[in-house]
Amino acid sequence: MKQSTQWTLYILLIPFTVLVFYGIFNAGRPDSLFRLVVPDPAYDLTVTLVCGVIVAAIAIVLFAGRNESPLRGILELNAEHIGNLRREGLSEEQIAESFLGEVGSRKGAMHWIVKRRIVRHLSKIGAPPGGDEA
Repeated sequence: MKQSTQWTLYILLIPFTVLVFYGIFNAGRPDSLFRLVVPDPAYDLTVTLVCGVIVAAIAIVLFAGRNESPLRGILELNAEHIGNLRREGLSEEQIAESFLGEVGSRKGAMHWIVKRRIVRHLSKIGAPPGGDEA
């Protein structure tokens, strides 16, 4: 998702969240600010629930994209360099070891786990545009 879209959704999330909290604590009051939009206090609960559903939908859209691994993001930022290493004939295992060496990882269980994840992400990252020399 584009960063501008994310910022827009975050900005929309704020007023709808405020409306939900306001509606929870002021539903049915005759002097509520909801009277400006909805004259009948009987609809306050409906307005509050609709705002709550909107907040939930925005939150799901915003946070569903966060499942992407930060490790994959780092590897994608370095896709051009990874493509160069592939053209030099390095295997994905060797590229993963090189990456781990650069970040100062030592041998051990976590090193092995992260290396497996890097290899898995490398298999999903293609060569940079114009980098195929088949």
